[in-house]
Amino acid sequence: MIESPFTGLIQNVALLLALVLVFNFVEPRLPRGRASFHQGLLGLLIGIIGVSIMMTPWVLAPGANFDTRSVLLSVSGLFFGSIPTLIAMLITAAFRIYQGGSGVLTGVLVILATGAIGIAWRHLRKKPLEETDWKEFYLFGVITHLVMLALMLTFPWAIAQNVLTNISLPVLAIYPLGTVLLGTLMVNQERHKLAESALRESEEKYRLFFEDMSQGVFYQRADGVLIDVNQAALNMLGLTRDQFLGKTSHDPAWKVINADGNSLPPEEHASMQALRTGKVIENMEMGVYRSNTQDFVWLVANAMPQFRPGESRPYQVFVTLHDISARKQADSALRQSESALKQAQRVAHVGSWKWHIASNTLEWSDEMYRIFGIAKESFTGNLADVIDRAIHPDDRNKVEESNLAVANQGRPTPLEYRIVRPDGTIRTIWGEAGDLIRDASGNPQVLTGIAQDITAHKKIERVLVEAQAIAHIGSWEYGMANDQFDWSPEMFHIFGREPASGRPSLLEHQQYIHPDDWERIERVFMNTVQNGVPFREEFRIVRQTGEQAWAEAIGQVDRDSPGRVYKIMGTMQDITERKQNEEQIRTYSEKLEEMVEARTVELREAQEKLVRQEKLAVLGQLAGGVGHELRNPLGVINNAVYYLRMAQPETSEKVKEYLGIIETETHNANKIISDLLDFSRIKTTAVESVDIAGLVRHTLERFPTTENVQVTLDLPEDLPTIYIDPRQLTQVLGNLVLNACQAMPQGGTLSLSAKKKGKMVTIAVADTGTGITPENMQKLFEPLFTTKPKGIGLGLAVSKKLIEANNGKIEVESEPGKGSTFIVILPIKVEAQA
Repeated sequence: MIESPFTGLIQNVALLLALVLVFNFVEPRLPRGRASFHQGLLGLLIGIIGVSIMMTPWVLAPGANFDTRSVLLSVSGLFFGSIPTLIAMLITAAFRIYQGGSGVLTGVLVILATGAIGIAWRHLRKKPLEETDWKEFYLFGVITHLVMLALMLTFPWAIAQNVLTNISLPVLAIYPLGTVLLGTLMVNQERHKLAESALRESEEKYRLFFEDMSQGVFYQRADGVLIDVNQAALNMLGLTRDQFLGKTSHDPAWKVINADGNSLPPEEHASMQALRTGKVIENMEMGVYRSNTQDFVWLVANAMPQFRPGESRPYQVFVTLHDISARKQADSALRQSESALKQAQRVAHVGSWKWHIASNTLEWSDEMYRIFGIAKESFTGNLADVIDRAIHPDDRNKVEESNLAVANQGRPTPLEYRIVRPDGTIRTIWGEAGDLIRDASGNPQVLTGIAQDITAHKKIERVLVEAQAIAHIGSWEYGMANDQFDWSPEMFHIFGREPASGRPSLLEHQQYIHPDDWERIERVFMNTVQNGVPFREEFRIVRQTGEQAWAEAIGQVDRDSPGRVYKIMGTMQDITERKQNEEQIRTYSEKLEEMVEARTVELREAQEKLVRQEKLAVLGQLAGGVGHELRNPLGVINNAVYYLRMAQPETSEKVKEYLGIIETETHNANKIISDLLDFSRIKTTAVESVDIAGLVRHTLERFPTTENVQVTLDLPEDLPTIYIDPRQLTQVLGNLVLNACQAMPQGGTLSLSAKKKGKMVTIAVADTGTGITPENMQKLFEPLFTTKPKGIGLGLAVSKKLIEANNGKIEVESEPGKGSTFIVILPIKVEAQA
């Protein structure tokens, strides 16, 4: 019975489309070396697809084979151009010549003509391929196959009439539609490639723009993790990319202050506020400590939350940074200048006075009245009255004694004292005498001088002392003449020395400097004494309590008018906490490489898992979509082989050999399809009572070994009956037997044994083959893993799945070079499964 041309041609179109799906999966993974090399690989792949569909043609008459090579080659010429199509044409033409028959010439001409039409159409059309619609594909298919039908006239006239009568309508009905389907599939692939290319180009442009921005930019995820940053931001912060990425705002390495200089909590950072509130945070000033330069960089941050469509909470925040350190320094300098100006103004507001010693009366300038808060109208000018009205009670004796010293001894001395203004406020005054005028006898007559309100200065001194205590910074001076140090109160605190113990000498400092650092510090300090070279050194100190700490000293010289060094002054800061932080950072940096390596391993494993999942998804789609469609042509081929053997029993050995090859390869292809279907669908088990020994022998009958493999059996007679699906277990054991034989290409021994082990029965299949390497043992039951030149790596994965469906498990023991043993473990009896 001759198969309908419609059915045969539709099956061939379906096979072509299935193979093209495989092509679209494989083509992007081809090596991308030189263009000609890549095109050559494309041509080879298309040629293989052509040969595949030519192996399953619809046969009208001997030598009159019809398949979809015309669709394949014309679309190849249209989409891939000359080189790949010419290579495919050569491959398919060679195969058609190899097939032989009366239609060789016609078949070759169809190959050449349809490929040429595709190439010509590609060069003549003006629009991009991705804009081709179905109407053009249909027209293209009709023209191509009208040419193909015309070439049928190259058959002998009787055959040509028969061919045109039987296939004209099916060809014109099916092949243009096949061209539309294949063309649409390729257009979608082209559009996908263009979209991917545009996306990569867009990402590259964005990355270049991102990196070239002069302002700092970074991204932060909703969980606070920093995920991207440009070089400008890293330069501002003094960090490397590895030091920045992966941190959060709560990382203890960050030291951030607000515009007032106070610590800024992590949750108040601009980025964290934007993530929390979903609102844009603009122009937030903050200072970030840079450990590499040991200073703060001042930044203005703008944070813009970003939302996914339909979501009310941001998934990340985009932050820009502007370096305003120069402006802040200018502002600071301006504030210092203003402070100096105000201080100068206060100094300029100095009152002058004149004391007539004989009459004990005073003359004041206007500024003196302001300082004392006394109205001119109420001022008597009497010194005793002024002392009684304005001098603080606790300081009156001191002032009177100073005045007597001048009157009796003519010895004026500077004096600091307090006054009480009429409004009750207390001010501190610095008084200093100027000229002392004497009479002819040499007795003091008139003393002039100034009085300065130093209340603010005294307050600043107190604040400075408190600030030094807070910042752990002390100030010091070293007098060259007396070899003594003057320390601020914080210096005593840093060294743990009692203020009552007095000022230390240079030699006494040795007891406070760590012995391992003393020689270096003494050398640096003496270089400053002798040569006036400023210094900045870090060293360890030992307090009187024995506690060790870290300090940083800064020193510079002061010179007299001839330029000689007469004084060294500077500051000292307790940097113990900073050193501890630096040690923590150093420890973290040492661990960073290990953390990165561990993370890389995790990412690599995740990537491999994702690739496997993608492959399994494709296998599932392929198995479900085209598995049955592929089996039908294979069944036709198998039946054809059977028919040929029956019809021509006396045919030549060469023909018998090729029929055997076709039968073997058809069986292999059918097994691959079966494995695909078995793996992609859940198979129910049909449990029944099974004799193990009989099942093993039945398996060997169904899956015979090669002649160079010796089979040994160890099947005790007292083996219990097991309840399993015999068809599934036969498939498993058959697969293990085939694998064992393939592992012994030079021959060997195949041993099958079974034994009872507790409530289980074990069936062992052992070979003396090449064995399995340890690295392959870990992947043995993974889908798509294979070390064979043929097969797709589903045999053991399917076997494992079937064994587990029967409540069993499979184990393997192997040693490279000595063989492998696969052990199937099954329960003696389980309840039948529905």
